[in-house]
Amino acid sequence: MWSNRAKERAFKSQYVTYASSKLQLIVDMTSANASHQVQQELNNTYSRLKHEVNTAKAELRSEIQSMDTDRNKLNEAADALRTLRNKAGWLDNEINGFISRFIDYS
Repeated sequence: MWSNRAKERAFKSQYVTYASSKLQLIVDMTSANASHQVQQELNNTYSRLKHEVNTAKAELRSEIQSMDTDRNKLNEAADALRTLRNKAGWLDNEINGFISRFIDYS
């Protein structure tokens, strides 16, 4: 025969075993849900950052293309200026030669 004290101890032991298994299920479910939420947040953050990087990359490519166009225009202008400077030097020499041959009587 069981005494009330022995019944109480047996019941408490069974209840602790039962409650422990249920609490472990709750912990496992909570952990799985938290893990899933973290994974979703990471995926969303990755997607957003990837989009921002692609946007920034496209903007930089556009700026580089624009700068290349500007650089080419500046190079063409510099070439034209060099040509004009050379022509001006040639004309100056021609004029000075003309002056020394025909106008300068000294």
